[in-house]
Amino acid sequence: ELFGELPTGRLAVVSPGTIRVDGDPSDWDGVAPVTVEPVQDQGPVDLAPAADITRAYVAWDGEHLFVRLDALRRVSSAVKYQIYIHPLINGKVAPPRTFALRPGRRHRELEARAAGRCLEVAIPWPARPGFEGLMIGAATRSRVYPLDRSAWAMVSRQ
Repeated sequence: ELFGELPTGRLAVVSPGTIRVDGDPSDWDGVAPVTVEPVQDQGPVDLAPAADITRAYVAWDGEHLFVRLDALRRVSSAVKYQIYIHPLINGKVAPPRTFALRPGRRHRELEARAAGRCLEVAIPWPARPGFEGLMIGAATRSRVYPLDRSAWAMVSRQ
């Protein structure tokens, strides 16, 4: 992954109201994962099975970027979930934005909800001139230690 070619996927564009941030993945039907992760790729999963990311999805409705992370076991408030986004603007990688959250807690600019193995997040992301896509990655941490990290995914609007 470090020195390989990063394949480009398509950013799923959905109509407003299609995805509800409720922890129920059924409204993601037709949206393909941007990453599919191996299980137990970052250490003993028995320490924090809720931290083992198995899939990541991303969709956009013109106003919000929706991110869905699936975990090996039930999503937990004991785990910090981090989302890293590098927007691609006019052919260049823009400065990154990082979002850290724990399920069940309020977040300043995010709407997030977890249920079962699914964590859904809505990030305000209005259309901007030159927005061509993004690079996205995710990670999990305990209070002190890193637990898992997804592969980076590049998704394009075209």
